[in-house]
Amino acid sequence: MEPSVLENQIAWHIKAYCLPPPETEYRFHKVRLWRFDFAWPSRKIALEIEGGTWNGGRHVTGAGYAKDCEKYNEATISGWKVIRATADMVSNGQAIQIIKRAIDTFPETEKVEQRTVPILTSATIRMPSTKAKWLQKALKKEKVRANR
Repeated sequence: MEPSVLENQIAWHIKAYCLPPPETEYRFHKVRLWRFDFAWPSRKIALEIEGGTWNGGRHVTGAGYAKDCEKYNEATISGWKVIRATADMVSNGQAIQIIKRAIDTFPETEKVEQRTVPILTSATIRMPSTKAKWLQKALKKEKVRANR
């Protein structure tokens, strides 16, 4: 995926401040395909650039906001510190100041393996059948990966 103008701008700020280089489009969840725009995995710090906040972008629609909440909640449960920055925060330098404070606050740790998702079946939880089917597919993929 091609980086946005905001992602390029924050990447330049990170270099200018001599901060540790982040991983881009970092996949943090074993089952879901969620990615962080920028991540420092050894510190469990993530940066999400929330574009389109003033012009009706995906992040401010009802469905987009709900999906972002799900992603950020899962990240938090997994121990990630997620920094969210708007275009204004990137442009006025507020975002890079927050990132610098986070990097200074949370030291590098040993590489932490991602936690595994508990094995659930559609019989143990009540949910609409479409979600149960999605969960069953995800669990099958996880079992295949675990058996490799």
